[in-house]
Amino acid sequence: MARRWGVGRGGIWNRRRNNCTGRRRHCRCLRSEKDIQAFPEEYKKLWKTKLMSVWDFLRELPVIDDLVDAGEVFGICLEGSGEVPSEVLEQDQENTVVETSAALPDYGEFRDGMYWTEVGDTGQNTREWLLEKSSSVPVEKDSSGQIVSGRWIDPHTGFTSSNPDDFDIDHRMPFHEVMSSHPEIYNLPVEEQLAIYNDLDNLQVIHDDHNMHKGAQSGDVHAAEIADEEFRRQFLADYHAYKESLEERFLH
Repeated sequence: MARRWGVGRGGIWNRRRNNCTGRRRHCRCLRSEKDIQAFPEEYKKLWKTKLMSVWDFLRELPVIDDLVDAGEVFGICLEGSGEVPSEVLEQDQENTVVETSAALPDYGEFRDGMYWTEVGDTGQNTREWLLEKSSSVPVEKDSSGQIVSGRWIDPHTGFTSSNPDDFDIDHRMPFHEVMSSHPEIYNLPVEEQLAIYNDLDNLQVIHDDHNMHKGAQSGDVHAAEIADEEFRRQFLADYHAYKESLEERFLH
């Protein structure tokens, strides 16, 4: 009859005879190299295969896999200076950038797809409507209905001109700030995106040079550059009112 082998607490023992062949007086188990070599190779391979199968199953569990990855990084740290290697941090940052960029569209391309829409049934787009409304004198139009003259004052700088080309339609809360604060807008239908872009509550007529200088500054930052104290207070009130309206719409 073939022998039956097993693993004891301290080594290998013969189950059939149930006795210890080791030389250590306080233990009935073997630890000698000779006795370990006597363990049948087929049983070693069998147990190794079973253990590997269990390990492969455990690695499929997300928690175990994360622990293993963390252990590998920790092991590298112990071998070095105790700090997370720069290549590990760089790889993690690269993965974060890839995930972020993959989640959101390119803002520049998205912004290029926005345009002024018609205001109600006026037959005028947002720019033309605001220019006519904010002119201090009746505007003049050409045969196509485009505004060619009027009188506008940039309340931010006091710049005055009768040429509509000297003025831009600007978002009081920069459109870039709108999109970065509420990226869910990227997933809205185009009609709703255009409605936000053309929202009259967030638009103003300002000097084009001043608009270039202002860029995408937030309202709080830009307000510090407004000399007129009364207009600065009104600008901040309008800016925060619109900002809060977006938060109520998208965060609640």
